[in-house]
Amino acid sequence: MGDLARMEVTGLVPASVLELGKKAERTFVEFFVAHLSNDHTRRAYAHAAGHLSDWLAGRGWSLAELEPIGAATYIESLKKEGKATSTIKARLSALRNLCDYMASRGVLEWNPFSVVRAPWVSAGEGKTPILGAEDVRALFGSIGTEDVVDLRDRAILSLMLYTFARVGAMVKVDGRHYEAGTALASIALYEKRGRFHRVPCHHQLHEAMEASPSGHGLVHPSSGSFRCRGGGTRTSEGRMRRAIVRIVEVFEDRRSRDRWLAPRAASPRALALGEVG
Repeated sequence: MGDLARMEVTGLVPASVLELGKKAERTFVEFFVAHLSNDHTRRAYAHAAGHLSDWLAGRGWSLAELEPIGAATYIESLKKEGKATSTIKARLSALRNLCDYMASRGVLEWNPFSVVRAPWVSAGEGKTPILGAEDVRALFGSIGTEDVVDLRDRAILSLMLYTFARVGAMVKVDGRHYEAGTALASIALYEKRGRFHRVPCHHQLHEAMEASPSGHGLVHPSSGSFRCRGGGTRTSEGRMRRAIVRIVEVFEDRRSRDRWLAPRAASPRALALGEVG
């Protein structure tokens, strides 16, 4: 919330809002701080608002004067740019909610996106590939077993494979969520919309979570986080995300060299859907 409260002075409020005055600027920040509660949603909405602002500036238009025809023209421009239908629907939803909030506060006279229809999309089946057991074993074989960072990466990979966890849920896992009971270890996951559930650990996931050169376990109970390089005890959510990306890069590098993985198969979600035989 502290970062969002400083949006006014860090240049994150788009120019199309700044030119409407202090009330518009404050309302914009209020929408992100008070109305939105999810960080991913905030980033997506901020990106949508910034892109619209650049589009308006390129045509010399003002947000206050934007009418439904102009809003529909903007959506059509996204189609011409080759944006995916799902991306356009998400962008339209973000702008519709933002402009509706600003109109309710008297900043805008109307919501220009309220009557713009979203493009229709239908998906009969998912496009995320499912990794085979051989691919999964090959990936594990490409990660070392000595370095503490490699051990951390193996734990992250095991967490994806054996719990089907989303990346957003994984980066919130720390020592307070992991219970290594004598009978059955378990791990707690925080999913979307505040949902919480605890799942039992597969024996290989339990071994990966417990592995450490010092034998004290990969998860540090005192700090409640995965270990990082150099003997530290904290790994932020951002560093966790980068570690996951690095695992995927190992995937891609190994595929390009040895051709053991089909193209476009390497992604965090594909890992979560992998076969673990």
